[in-house]
Amino acid sequence: MEAVAQALGVKAVTITWTEAEKNAAKIIPKPTVKLTGSGYREYRTFISEVPQAEKDKYPYGRRDIASTSEMQSLINGKRSVLDIKNTLDVQYQRKSKLESIMNYLQILRLAGLIEI
Repeated sequence: MEAVAQALGVKAVTITWTEAEKNAAKIIPKPTVKLTGSGYREYRTFISEVPQAEKDKYPYGRRDIASTSEMQSLINGKRSVLDIKNTLDVQYQRKSKLESIMNYLQILRLAGLIEI
């Protein structure tokens, strides 16, 4: 970025992360055997088994995550939550909210599909 900015004769942008982004960069969700054993097809079944009272603790709007199915496929034990958010943001026109991603991950954890 700095080289391109210099070549164009403009000042490079300084990127500053929020505290939430810094924390998200440290969290790497990993799929569990429960997830990989079902061939990645049983998300809804396992999520539906999580009690509603538990789900209510981690609200997320369907419009707040560009694609939950794409998000699920990005969880590989190597990408951080921030990596996942950034990948979604470049793939989809609608930007995903970090807080909603974090909440959805908690629901996947409660369903036994991922470890955090």
